[in-house]
Parts: sequence; structure tokens; C-alpha cells
Amino acid sequence: MLMGWVKLHRETLEKAIWKCSTPEQKVIFVTIIMLANHKENQWIWKGKQFKCQPGQFITSIKSLANYGGVTIKNVRTALLKFEKLEFLASEQASDGRLITVLNWDRYQNNEDNTGKQPGKPLAKGWQTPGKGVATNKKEEKEKEFKEEVYKLQSPHRKEFIDYWTEWNKSGTKMRFELERTWDLKRRLERWASNSFGKKEEIKPKRKNTQNVERILNEDYTKYKRGETRNIGDLIDYLYEKDYT
Repeated sequence: MLMGWVKLHRETLEKAIWKCSTPEQKVIFVTIIMLANHKENQWIWKGKQFKCQPGQFITSIKSLANYGGVTIKNVRTALLKFEKLEFLASEQASDGRLITVLNWDRYQNNEDNTGKQPGKPLAKGWQTPGKGVATNKKEEKEKEFKEEVYKLQSPHRKEFIDYWTEWNKSGTKMRFELERTWDLKRRLERWASNSFGKKEEIKPKRKNTQNVERILNEDYTKYKRGETRNIGDLIDYLYEKDYT
């Protein structure tokens, strides 16, 4: 059973996250604020115990849609927009989606002893870019990826990690997270077989000039005599014999 209450700053009405959102997205926005944990909470995520911090919660696209009375498509579109506006960060796993409301503590802080609320204005989209929270989250995700890679045996794991942990322009996903399918072991094996991501230089074969000249003379003579159907046969023959 959900208990307690949350704050919603009036200045939100003047921000892009409200002005540029559809009615459905505004419902999802408020729903996310109400579902976020206000204190640490234990959960099972990625198959192991996970400690949700204030401003975080684990849910699913379908669950958010049910809470808000909107469609799944509405939720997906809203999450993408909210990530761009740096209102939240989202990470999907097989057993749930982790939602992190950036700078949660700044906007849901308790009133002080005088009963006054902290007079910190909201920033452009929803809040100032969550550099502290986002940076820590990035570092944790990179560390987790590195640990998984180093469990596997490969002499050039560093190059593999450097390549696949490159972040996209919006800073929300690493290169490997943009892949439609991902099997770490197979990717690492393929990386090794492809000379660690670098295309091998193909050295041209040395041509046997004398053999080429002889073949050309003999077959062209046959072509002129009509013994060979067309010049294409000659070319095919040369390729077959690897004289080109």
C-alpha cells in the first residue's frame, strides 16, 4: 500500500517538461514522482539484492501504463522525452526497469525546523543536469561491464571495454546497450577473431606475369578461332586459375 506524500513545485508549470508534454505524458510525469521511493528500500533486481535509493524505483512499462491509465506506447515515448530533459535515467533488465529521478533529494527535501522550504529554483527542463547522480550512475554501469568482461579470458580485454563503453551523445546509453542483441562471450570471441576490432590488411598476391601472358595468348587465340564461346569464358577461366 502506498503511503505518504510528495512535493510538486509550482514552477514546474513553466518548465519544458510540463509545457512540451502531452496530457498523457503529464500523467506519467506525476505518476513517476509518486512511485519513487522517499527512502532506501531493498529490492531484487538483475537476479540479486538491490538497494533502491531515494528517487529510485523498479517497475515496468506495463505497470506504469496501468497506474496512469495510458497506453504502453505513451509510456515509452514519455520515458524517452524525460531522459532527454534530464528528469530521469532509465535502465531495463530482465526482471524490471530501474527508474532514477535525477536530483530527487534537491526537490523532495524535508522542510527545515523553521517550516521553510529550501528556496532553490528549478532549472530549465526540470532541474539542473544531474551531473553528480548521472556521473555516479555511469561509473557504476561501466564498472559492472568491466567486471563481467574480466571474468572472461582474453588478452585484449581493455580495447574491447574502451570500445563498447563509449557513451552516446545524450549520455544515456553505452555503445553495447544500443545493440539489438548482446551476448558478451560471443562478442568477445568475435572481437578476438577479428584482430580486436581492426581489419586485417589484405596483401595483394604477387602475379606471375609470365603465366598470365601465356594464358592470355593461348586463350585469346582460341577465342579468335571460335573455340571459346565468348570473352567472358576467358575471364572466368583466369579468375578460376587465380591469374588475375
